[in-house]
Amino acid sequence: MDVFLPASLEEALELLACPACRSPLDLVGSPVAEADGHVLEGALACRREGTRFAIRGGVPYKITKTVQQCAIYLDVRITPVQNPLDIREDLRRMLASLGLAGEVELYTYRPAFEADPRKVEPLVGAITRAHRALVGSTPTHAPPPFSSMWRDINCFNEMRIPAVTYGPGVSVGAGTFGMKVDDLVIGAKLYALTALDLCSQDRV
Repeated sequence: MDVFLPASLEEALELLACPACRSPLDLVGSPVAEADGHVLEGALACRREGTRFAIRGGVPYKITKTVQQCAIYLDVRITPVQNPLDIREDLRRMLASLGLAGEVELYTYRPAFEADPRKVEPLVGAITRAHRALVGSTPTHAPPPFSSMWRDINCFNEMRIPAVTYGPGVSVGAGTFGMKVDDLVIGAKLYALTALDLCSQDRV
């Protein structure tokens, strides 16, 4: 069986894609590389979402070029009230209880924020009234993958700007995003009615 080996770093990157959205990956940071270009340590970043993937190891078919360490990366999802440092200490205690020597470091921490229930109520009310007027029903909660705190609204709630996720429907993922024209038209009308409702309210 023939084995294809990329001739350059650029060629290798063309073969890789983000496992979540299929966007291209870029080598970021200050990677450690051999003279022949083989990256021993560094990180790849999704060009669309910015998600990072660590590189640890070397050249698997050349024993002498393998880094003498084992690195395990854990993706731990926590709630807004949990402290990531507590998770780190739990992992350190687990390593100690198993008699294993090693270091536990916080690689990336992305805090999540929730909207203040009282301050977001005018927005939720306006959305609900617009939805009832156009769709004829009360909007329901979307599944967690589409309504979690890992949305673009996270930065607004961090700044205490009330924000919620609301839209006409779920688009096709995996790097291909599309939506029916009728859904886009309904969505535009819903947003217009919501904005008109909000702008007509008295400030409190």
